[in-house]
Amino acid sequence: MAAIFSAFRLIQRAYSASNGGSLGHTVVFGFPYLDTLKILQRPEWNPGGVTFFGHGSDDDLSTLEQLLAVSILDSLADSPYRNRVMAIFTEFPTNPLLKCADMIKLAALADKYGVVLVADDTISNFANVNLLCLRDSHGQLCHGVDVLCSSLTKIVSGEGNVMGGSLILNSFTATSKYNSLRTTLDQMMRHNDIPTPFDTDLRVLETNSRLFLSRSHQINATAMRLAQYFVSKWEKGVLSELYYPGLCHNIAARANKAMYDTVLRMSPVNGSHVAGYGCLMSFVIAEPYSASIFFDHLELNKGPSLGTNFTLVCPYTLLAHFNELEWARNYGVQSTLIRISVGLEAYETLEERFERAFAIVEGSPHISHG
Repeated sequence: MAAIFSAFRLIQRAYSASNGGSLGHTVVFGFPYLDTLKILQRPEWNPGGVTFFGHGSDDDLSTLEQLLAVSILDSLADSPYRNRVMAIFTEFPTNPLLKCADMIKLAALADKYGVVLVADDTISNFANVNLLCLRDSHGQLCHGVDVLCSSLTKIVSGEGNVMGGSLILNSFTATSKYNSLRTTLDQMMRHNDIPTPFDTDLRVLETNSRLFLSRSHQINATAMRLAQYFVSKWEKGVLSELYYPGLCHNIAARANKAMYDTVLRMSPVNGSHVAGYGCLMSFVIAEPYSASIFFDHLELNKGPSLGTNFTLVCPYTLLAHFNELEWARNYGVQSTLIRISVGLEAYETLEERFERAFAIVEGSPHISHG
């Protein structure tokens, strides 16, 4: 989260410097990881306010453009009711629903209205997708996100023994946004306003990252096989919802995969890493009563992180949104959702353990199967 917060402070400072000290408004597009939205909703940090488009739908895109247009008019008229939008924050894909925003349209809107587009690619990871350089509908290269944030704590490290993040300013085209952000970033770094890691953390992170590409390559393959195994449970009615950006088991999933594929790296990285759909997936067991039974009998590590060398499973919504379950449900995040971060275990080992837990659920009198 240090990268997200640093990106916000950077944009806030650059915007204020370019607009006579005025406050900028922020947009969050899509349902993000808990802390991203909570940080931007804190009035002491973000007095300019935030608008949340939690569904990340086509309708949300249309409403977002209306907001961007109105915010410019209001700012020109010195309206006291709305600050001009300075930034759009999004995840690709989102956590935990793995929903993929239309990055080409978001980038086009951000450029049209002079807004900074910030993306967090932690879930997909930058070896799988390229959000800095996109292709438009004509296949032409175009400017992607303005700021790319990644958690290096997750799959880049893999070991779960060090924390860190990265922030990249996109210099694909030397836009006025880039020049302003780069100037402000240089000033902040000279004054130690951007947190810097300890030397020991850097050494550990560098050592762990040497296996990043091989780790990502293996996890991509295992996660895809595991997701396809879960499709069989969805087809039997054991699962009511299944989220993974590489799947095509229903209309929504096919559309989501198509969106992911627009930014999928097409050529191997370093000649060996084949781009895929990442380590993370989620599902909802059809019978709510059975979710806790399944979770308790699943013989895998339980915990809230992701991208580790070992598979991690967690009841995500209960951990992240326990005090706002109804609010989360309104955005499709059900209280019984189970999130899985696939690790380096053999696929056969994972399938066997999931199958044992599913066998208990499927044998339960509390669940009916289609």
